[in-house]
Amino acid sequence: MKRHATAVWNGSGKEGKGTVSSQSGVLKDTQYSYKSRFEDGVGTNPEELVAAAHAGCFTMKLTFVLGEAGFTPDSLETTSNINFENGVLTESHLVVKGKVPGISKEKFDECVKNPATYDEAKAAMERTHRWLDVCVKSHERPDEQSLFGIVQGSMFEDLRKQSADQVTSHDLPGFAIGGVAVGEDRNTIEEVVAYTTPWLPRAKPRYLMGVGTPWDIIYAIKCGIDMFDCVSPTRLARHGSVFSSQGRISMRRGQYAKDWGPLDDQCECSTCKNHSKAYLHHLMRQREIAGAILMSIHNVHYLINEAQLCRKAILEGTFKEYFSRWSSAREHLERQ
Repeated sequence: MKRHATAVWNGSGKEGKGTVSSQSGVLKDTQYSYKSRFEDGVGTNPEELVAAAHAGCFTMKLTFVLGEAGFTPDSLETTSNINFENGVLTESHLVVKGKVPGISKEKFDECVKNPATYDEAKAAMERTHRWLDVCVKSHERPDEQSLFGIVQGSMFEDLRKQSADQVTSHDLPGFAIGGVAVGEDRNTIEEVVAYTTPWLPRAKPRYLMGVGTPWDIIYAIKCGIDMFDCVSPTRLARHGSVFSSQGRISMRRGQYAKDWGPLDDQCECSTCKNHSKAYLHHLMRQREIAGAILMSIHNVHYLINEAQLCRKAILEGTFKEYFSRWSSAREHLERQ
């Protein structure tokens, strides 16, 4: 939903002083009280945002509420100690202190657009480092949640090295590589992962953020990555695309209308055991949500199975051979 905001400048409530921009104009050096109202009629003020954070109602997107609403405060601080930086509420009050559920959580970072200039990437990296300092100092649940630091730096190797050095100077349970797979080509992704991973401690989990195709995962494992997350398995499934031992296939194609075989003969997921390509093709053509669900189950299972096979090969000391076979047999299919 597109959000629009209006501002009430009545000098009452939680007051502050500074420069504030909104869709209705710019106010400088003036007392203010903040209020935003979205198209759905929900009003949000700083106290409500913090209360929502403590209730675990929001996660990362909470930091961008003000930006989406059209506000870009410069160096403002309300009497309720909610700090602003470049139009967002700082993480020390929203996530680190908020009771957001989860075993692990990643400190706030800024992932710049692609392509980004060197100066843009450097500014985002430095802001990411400042936020990490705040997160480490404010982390209230270290026995319950593992705080990971995130390396940024866009496509610039020297910035990546600076960021890795700064982030790993903190004694954290794990470290992540962020800011990849945001529009750059696959070769660039592989280069960034290849030269950044060795700068992270081998004895702690190394997490590659936002990457999740079969080839990306096995290549990252080869580089030394341990953990992944990505929306691609379910996003692709919603559009009828599935992973298979024969490469990626689209169940929207008419060639599968009378194909009574499973998505993948080698797969043991519940979708492949119980449903045919023809049925899944029918669901996609009729825009039935069941099709997206069943293919999501398959795609997630496929990736988990690939990771398990990689782990098995590593433990057996045969990963180099496994990667070579996988690469020669499937890389060209995954790159289609």
